[in-house]
Amino acid sequence: MISRFSLGGVKWKVVVDNKRLDDMGLLGLCEHSKSLITLYDGLRNPELTDQTLYHEVVHAILDSIGEYELSQNEKFVQQFAVLLHQFETSKK
Repeated sequence: MISRFSLGGVKWKVVVDNKRLDDMGLLGLCEHSKSLITLYDGLRNPELTDQTLYHEVVHAILDSIGEYELSQNEKFVQQFAVLLHQFETSKK
């Protein structure tokens, strides 16, 4: 799993914090103000964790370009993330 990436010149960090997200009932969290994505991997399902990462990265991208309203549209974010993950895992 990745631990860092950059968007628009900003360095983002990716961490796993099962306790925090379990307490919140979430699989992932994107905090634009902290340039931080937090993931839950307690299900021991690498594909679900990867898909959750892509979901949170889509939030990060949308927030980075100022598309805050679109970033709040969870249906759009999820659909985009699933297709982006499919692209990434199926390319040759």
